[in-house]
Amino acid sequence: MKDLTYIGKSYPVQDAAAKATGELLYVDDMTMPRMLYAKALFSPIAHARIKRIDTTAAEALPGVWAVATYQNTPQTRFNSTTRFYMQAPAPIETERIFDDTVRFVGDRVAAVAAETEDIAQAAIDLIEVEYEPLPVVTDPLEAMREDAYPPARQQQHRAADREKLGRRGEGFSGGGPGV
Repeated sequence: MKDLTYIGKSYPVQDAAAKATGELLYVDDMTMPRMLYAKALFSPIAHARIKRIDTTAAEALPGVWAVATYQNTPQTRFNSTTRFYMQAPAPIETERIFDDTVRFVGDRVAAVAAETEDIAQAAIDLIEVEYEPLPVVTDPLEAMREDAYPPARQQQHRAADREKLGRRGEGFSGGGPGV
């Protein structure tokens, strides 16, 4: 057997002592001149359309440089899991940085950039959001039905997604019913 340099041997972690003693600086420990701090507002409900979002008070707060929502950010679609895809088919791009629809508790609603963390948090607390609750589907078989939610305006994306994936069972080993 070939003698391997690293595999099967123990090596000390080079920065272990600095981490254990608190000497190592992490990004959160660093400050720079004119640095801004960010805070995010996350959805408290599982599925809803944002009927109204008012950032006026947050934007007026001294020290706030920017407030971002679906209303003032690009609506370019992407897929945050693309880093895991190395080959075709390409992942289905259904996400946006901010969207007018939240799809899980903790989904992004807004973000603030401010001169201090406290100001950023105060601005987040001033953002008013009114949600229109939407159905929550937790059964995967129900979600795959043709007549399943989402409504017709989103059906175009579903049809495009199905086309991207191919016919059921195609490209999956074993195929099988319901695939």
